[in-house]
Amino acid sequence: MCRDIKRRAGLYLLAPKLPAPYPIANLTLANQIAILGKEEGLVESYTKATYRRWSEEGDPGGEKPNVSGGLSEIRQDADRVLNLANASRIVEAINEETFKANSLGVLGSPSFMV
Repeated sequence: MCRDIKRRAGLYLLAPKLPAPYPIANLTLANQIAILGKEEGLVESYTKATYRRWSEEGDPGGEKPNVSGGLSEIRQDADRVLNLANASRIVEAINEETFKANSLGVLGSPSFMV
């Protein structure tokens, strides 16, 4: 699988160092930032930055170097984003999304719903 990912990554000018660190200890924080990013129209740029840093630099999402570096990369103030991402409404949104995923049987596995 890693060999296939590396081969295909070259088509997109990506250079992952695999295997990437896993599991991700602070995945919840990474997802909270993504929920905020969705609200602010930054989810695509945030997701690309955080996954690139994770796969190419070995900085897991939700960890300090990934968060601060990724947010800086997309021209966002890390303190502002972290304060908003830790707000109770964002935490509740994560809980709701987790409940939905669990009820659909997709929690913990890459899945797509239409």
